[in-house]
Amino acid sequence: MKLENEIYTIFIDNKRYDLNVIDMINYVNQPLKTLVTDCRSRRKKKINNIPKDDYLYAAKSLINDYNLNEYISESGKIFVNSLSKNKVYDLEAKNTYLDTKETLYQNICLDEYLVNTILKDIDEYDSKLEKAIIIYINMCKIFMYDEEYFINNQDNSIVTKHSNINYLNELSLNNNFIVCYEFNIIYEYLLNKIGINFETIYKNDLNNSYGKGHAYLRFRCDKYIIEADSVRGIIDGDLTRIKLKGKLNGLKCLNSNEDTVEEFNDILDSLYKEEKEINIFQELNLDEKIKLFLEKSTQGNYNNIEFDAYLIKLYKEIFEAYERLNDVKINIACYQNDGKKKTLGILSVLNEEEIYYYVIRSGNKPILMSYKKMKELFDDNIFSYIKVNRYEIPGIENKRDIISRKRELIIE
Repeated sequence: MKLENEIYTIFIDNKRYDLNVIDMINYVNQPLKTLVTDCRSRRKKKINNIPKDDYLYAAKSLINDYNLNEYISESGKIFVNSLSKNKVYDLEAKNTYLDTKETLYQNICLDEYLVNTILKDIDEYDSKLEKAIIIYINMCKIFMYDEEYFINNQDNSIVTKHSNINYLNELSLNNNFIVCYEFNIIYEYLLNKIGINFETIYKNDLNNSYGKGHAYLRFRCDKYIIEADSVRGIIDGDLTRIKLKGKLNGLKCLNSNEDTVEEFNDILDSLYKEEKEINIFQELNLDEKIKLFLEKSTQGNYNNIEFDAYLIKLYKEIFEAYERLNDVKINIACYQNDGKKKTLGILSVLNEEEIYYYVIRSGNKPILMSYKKMKELFDDNIFSYIKVNRYEIPGIENKRDIISRKRELIIE
């Protein structure tokens, strides 16, 4: 490549630049300290009259694409290598998410009052990233994961309802039960409203089909690459965590640059405050902790999957790790109620003499139950395992797992 009077043309975030090659080489051949100072300076907005981040991206791309290392000093090579790894300056988001390929969200027509409620906390001075976070938080507060979908392992007529995209038009503040891919497409719809491009990731379906498997979003705001998955876990995802004021686990910055991730977390923390868990129960003995757990289980004003999440949160707060391993177990199962299945919590207490259980349902006092009675209820299918819940209740065999093991033996 002849360098004299050579012009390097590059498109960065849909903007064309025609840059002098010699000028870029001279820039990266400056002392390393000068280059690092430029990168870290908040006052220095431009380099050679080009926005700083675009110029750095162009210089890195030029040298890497055309293998110009013979013209670059040793310190310049170190600098370019650091740029390429997004260490000295984060360029990872450049030329990503330049458009949105998904179009299905354009077919939905959400309730206007519902949309306005989700958007109500957005201020005109908020950045796009802040708007995206506020929308996510408010959606998690408003919507609830459909318990029936969870119990039936996504395997009956309830799937037909949720996989029909027209069902979204029926959603309201009072009709707010959804599943992962519905949350995802609603978020798409609202991100598009504020001018953010995105990509949908279908985790369990090779055909990338709506309603066929788990779905979540990735998008970009400025230098931040964000992943949004409100159902990272059904019971332990952000749709339940946020109602319990717990730490969010579904909204993450994917950048490799640690400073960028920290900046994102600071922005998230400024918009959402979790309630820190403080374990003040260490001095209680096991019996006292069980009694406290049962008392508190009746105090939470939660229903459906939120109640299940509340029980698990209590369980982790009250019992130490060694007690959870050896003495007490919490499980979420289901029972028949007026022809429908509902979830319930089962606290198993293990001691040297016997196993006994407490059955816990939202709005009801815990019921003490013997092993014999518990086994009878499972044998008669009045109580049953939730298929997607793999944790076995102590003393109660999971028939599905037994069948699966037999099939494995036959295959072998």
